[in-house]
Parts: sequence; C-alpha cells; structure tokens
Amino acid sequence: MSWLNDYMTFTARQESPSIFHYWDAIATVAATLNRRVWLPRVSDGIERYRIFPGQIMVVLVAGAGRLRKSTSIQLPIDLLHDVGVRVLDGATPPEKLLAMLGGIGTHNKQGVIAILAKELSVFLNKQNYSTHMVNILTDLFDAPKRKEFPTIGRGDVWIQNACVTLLAATTPTDWAESIPVSALQRGFSSRIIFVHASKTERVEDLADTKPDPIRMVHAQQLRQNLVDNLKSFAKLTGPFDFTDAGRTWYKNWYANHAKSSDEESEGWSSRRHDHMLRVSLVLQVMKNQQMSIDVDCLERADKALKLVEEGLPEVFAKVGMNQDNNRGLDRIKTIFMRHGGSVDNFTLTEQCVKHFRSFAELNLCIVNLQKSKWIKQVSFEPLTGRQVYQWVAHTNGPLNQLKP
Repeated sequence: MSWLNDYMTFTARQESPSIFHYWDAIATVAATLNRRVWLPRVSDGIERYRIFPGQIMVVLVAGAGRLRKSTSIQLPIDLLHDVGVRVLDGATPPEKLLAMLGGIGTHNKQGVIAILAKELSVFLNKQNYSTHMVNILTDLFDAPKRKEFPTIGRGDVWIQNACVTLLAATTPTDWAESIPVSALQRGFSSRIIFVHASKTERVEDLADTKPDPIRMVHAQQLRQNLVDNLKSFAKLTGPFDFTDAGRTWYKNWYANHAKSSDEESEGWSSRRHDHMLRVSLVLQVMKNQQMSIDVDCLERADKALKLVEEGLPEVFAKVGMNQDNNRGLDRIKTIFMRHGGSVDNFTLTEQCVKHFRSFAELNLCIVNLQKSKWIKQVSFEPLTGRQVYQWVAHTNGPLNQLKP
C-alpha cells in the first residue's frame, strides 16, 4: 500500500473534503523531500534549471468556518515535526523569516523551511505586504542557490539553497483582501496551487464517547507507518529521471500544452508543466520511492491539477474588488443557494442592495457575474421587468478522480 493510501485511510473519518487531505499529503511529502532530490530541466544538452519537490505551495480555499480546512493542516504539522522538518506554523515578520533562513557574513544555514499557515491572512497580511513579504516569498519560491535581501540597519542577509514549502488555508474573501492585484502581476499567485472546495463527502458526528481499543491501536500503527516512511523518504538524494514511456508521454503532453497556452509569461499556464512535474515527483516517491517518473504518476498529477483548475474561478473572483463588494458577492451567492440556485432580480435587489454602496454597484456585480458565466438569465417578463437568474458557476469535479 502506498504512503498516500495510508494517509487517506488515516484521515478517512475527518470531515474535511478528500481533495484537501490529498493535497495535504502532497505538501507533507514535498516538505520532507525539500531539495534533496530534483528533476534536471535540460535543453540542448545544458541544464537550465532544476525542479525541487519542496517548491510546492498549496493553499486550501473554502468559505469561513466550513469544511474544516484549518483542521486538516494539523496532521501535516505534527508529522513534519516528528520527522525533523523545520516548520513555521505561526505569523512572523519578514525580517525574522530572513533571519531564520540566512545570515550576514559567513554562515552555514540552509534556507529550507515548511510554512504551514492555518490562516493565510494572518501570515500574509497587508502590513506584511508593505514590508515586502510577498516579494521575499516570490524570490524564495524559486529555490535560488543564493539570494541576497537588503535590510534596514543590518546589512544584506543572504540565503543559500533556499526551498520553501507552503501549506495554508484561506477563504476567497480573505485571499482577495490579503493580496493586492499588483502582486498577481509579479507571478506570485501562479506559483501557488489553490485547492477550492465548496462541499465535503464526509461526516464526522463525534457522538461516540468511548474509544475503541482495537481501532486506537490500528490508528497508532497507521500513523507510525506514515512517520517511518517519511523518514525513509528523507534519505533519498540525487536527480530524478523519466522512464522511457514517461519521457514519451511528457513530450507529447508538453507539445499539446505549449500549443494551447496563453501568452501571459507570469500566468498559471506558464508554470503549469512545472507544477505537474513536482507533483509527479512526490507521487512517485509515495508510490514506490523509485527515482524515475512513470506514466501513471504523470497522468495522476495532470488529473489532480485539472480538478484544481476547475475551482480557480471561485478563488480569484473577488480579487480586485473593494471590501464592501466582496461581502456583497458572498450575500448574492447565499441568496442563490437559499432559493435552490434560481432567484429573480426583485428578490436579489431586496435582499442584497444593503450590502452594496448603491443599487448601481449591485447591478454592475450582477452584470459581471453573467459575463463571468457564474449566473445566467433564464427568463424575462417584459411587462413586469421580472428577470430570473440561475447559478451556473463551476463546482469541484468528482473527488474519486484523485486516485491514491
């Protein structure tokens, strides 16, 4: 049985959606491997750069107080502590992060760390952005061999062999309010895998009050297996390669991907292939600890990212909106859900206008929702002016597509 199967079995009764636990597992193994292993990216016989599994950044996204997204991150925190991975699981100023990873003058620090933030808005807030936290993270996410950061009063802090893994949780509103639109233009968000969920297939009633000794022993053994295997993963070192079939599959995939990619150099599509390869590295280690990526792991990584991409409109819908309109959009969505997905313009106005600064702003929001294909008009009565809208925004794909 693979490590991923063990992880999903261990978390099977925790009510966060499976897709969250799946990516928690990916991030946990990625942080354990950090930059001990890598995939050389070679062109014309020259190594251009390396892909490290520890570069993976995952952010779980769901509504406030729903789906236990923060709760699901606790197991990765505990496991990484158990295997000796350096973990930052609280807020910190940018200067302290730099001091943890590097130094001034001669030093032997390695810039390797796993940032696990149950509330991304606490770790990455506007105050931190004003002190260049986003710029620092953007540079570190590229895993530079050496990078210097100027500081006020302390000189230049330099970091060697950087590798920052991120696993965090947020809401669409908090994400939109934590990051200015200008940061998106620097490629910050395209380096992150945003995993959105709007529902869960799990129920954890916690009504039992008496532990089952047999199940307790089984759970303890399963958790110990997770730790032992992580320690085994941490011993892997050196470069990865493809199997022959894997190389052929990737060449064909990339040729098709290059044809369909947009021209935005800092967009998701420009980094999608690297995301897929990092996830493939992790899946391969979970599967059999082999240092050659096979077709199975490439296909599973591609499928996992396709499910992620279905949720991206929900993640970025509020970015660039003012705070009042963010809350108003939440209200509109709530009204649609309460009415079974269909609601008329009179009801929307009556129940939502107070959440906007004016009727014009509410009307503009409805127009933009139609343009974005979140809602569509299904009927119109000319005599009364009554319009009925239906909620049609994409939801997460079948969770069973994420095969362990």
